[in-house]
Amino acid sequence: MSQPSRKRNNILKLVLKLAIAAAALTWVFTQIDSGRVWQILQKADYAYLIFALILFVFSKMASSLRLNIFFRNHHIFISEKENLKLYWLGMFYNIFLPGGVSGDAYKIYLLKKRLGKNLKELFGAVFVDRLTGVVALTSFALLLLSFTKNRIPFSDYAWLLIVVVLGGFALLYKLFFKRYLKIYLPVVGYSFVVQGLQVVAVFFILKGFGVSAQMTSYIFVFLISSLIAIIPISVGGAGTRELAFMYGAQYLALSPEISVTVSLMFYLITLITSLFGLYFSIRMPVIEPTSS
Repeated sequence: MSQPSRKRNNILKLVLKLAIAAAALTWVFTQIDSGRVWQILQKADYAYLIFALILFVFSKMASSLRLNIFFRNHHIFISEKENLKLYWLGMFYNIFLPGGVSGDAYKIYLLKKRLGKNLKELFGAVFVDRLTGVVALTSFALLLLSFTKNRIPFSDYAWLLIVVVLGGFALLYKLFFKRYLKIYLPVVGYSFVVQGLQVVAVFFILKGFGVSAQMTSYIFVFLISSLIAIIPISVGGAGTRELAFMYGAQYLALSPEISVTVSLMFYLITLITSLFGLYFSIRMPVIEPTSS
């Protein structure tokens, strides 16, 4: 594909993602009381929200450490400091340059250019890193499913499903990602730390909005909406997460206004955190190999 054609396709993808995000958010706000959303934000305890932001930042730092374990497995040795800068740069690209090169693709490009590493291996490391995060996200959702007061299909088997997910993922490692088998436990451990920090961050967002009842159900719906937001059909999951959160709240008899406000606040926290990457887009990370 020629350069002009590739650029045109990227622009079309961006326009389509923006259109989907705008359509989803428009639909959400026609289904809820938008004035109530504004009231929730006005009465929020911002100390809780700032603490949620701090926890989210720590979750991203833990995610960076996990990714570097995968890199080291491929004999890509870069310092944790520079890897964190690279990770933040990728976050910035994912949110603010969604129609062009994704953050993951840009990280792969830089590592190949600076270190001369195999493209297939770099892609594999980043892909399995993402997959490991999804496994932890799914496991947390199943864990909270077992504690929700609402009757949801399969909730009685949630604990068994967690075992199936983790066991199935370990089997997947053994069959298709054998080189990562020796790092299975540490990367899965980091994934649970990452997701745990984000779950606690959502807990403090809810506290900031004065929510004290059905906290487990709200966080469960948040996790499900996060899984749906992974599908790359909008800008950073904007719109799709709120849509999923709204319908999930309706299904579990939760407040759709609180649910959408929580979702928007989490997205705002993600945007603020990703802005740190702007600095590293100007002062690029020093990607040089270390001895170990």
